[in-house]
Amino acid sequence: MANNCIKGRDFFGIIQCIYIIFANSSKRWQILKNNVKGLIVKPLSITRWESRVESVKAIRFQISDIREALLQVASDNDSLIQSQAKSLATNDLGDFEFLVAIVIWFEILYAVNLEFRETGLSKAINDAKEIAVEIDVDPLFVQKRVIHRKGNLTRIQLIMMLHYLWRSPSRSIIFYTLLIR
Repeated sequence: MANNCIKGRDFFGIIQCIYIIFANSSKRWQILKNNVKGLIVKPLSITRWESRVESVKAIRFQISDIREALLQVASDNDSLIQSQAKSLATNDLGDFEFLVAIVIWFEILYAVNLEFRETGLSKAINDAKEIAVEIDVDPLFVQKRVIHRKGNLTRIQLIMMLHYLWRSPSRSIIFYTLLIR
């Protein structure tokens, strides 16, 4: 949902930029650690929604400390980093719309995460079963065929292994010729 909404995509882009600014340099990471004593900023993960809660939570509850760290990074020698850090500190973290968004997104993500932890997968499966019955779909997971592989080396794997071990084209050709026969 957040990727379909421009404001949501921009919001999480800012969250990720804050992490990247600090994570790409041990010097900048140390500036962050010196300013922020509690939660540390975390990267976003496409597959783990819980990481979004943790990313937003760190900034939500320590925004003034993170803003101060960004302003310190803005005195960096690298002009690109200076510009990005200053822009994040003044234009993004200093914007009331962003402050409202961070409070709202934290509340939403926290509530969804808490609800899912309490009711878990079983409620989701039960709800899906009700929908399946309603639209006349079998409420069963499709069983995929399991592929069993033998542990034997194929002839090509053996040749490649011997070639690697011997690292000599002339010796590899001799073994290759013996194996083909």
